[in-house]
Amino acid sequence: MKSFSEKCSDAVRMIPKGEVSTYKDVANAIGSSGCRAVGTAMKKNIGRNVPCHRVINYSGLVGDKVEALEKEGVEVVKGKIDLGKFRFRF
Repeated sequence: MKSFSEKCSDAVRMIPKGEVSTYKDVANAIGSSGCRAVGTAMKKNIGRNVPCHRVINYSGLVGDKVEALEKEGVEVVKGKIDLGKFRFRF
């Protein structure tokens, strides 16, 4: 049986370049309600071939995450992304 972290990583790997998902979307996709737990799992998976930058929250984006998403074609305006245009649905 896969761990919570492995389930999160598998779900996040499904998000294609140029699209994003929220922590809540990922949690729902793996049958959980733990949005914060998804964030914690992603933080632990840095460097494990998991595109964590594609998982966002609603409070605004800054720094490396913005740069990585823009390189993939996601438009970030004042730290916000139009989820109607760029959201990946599991």
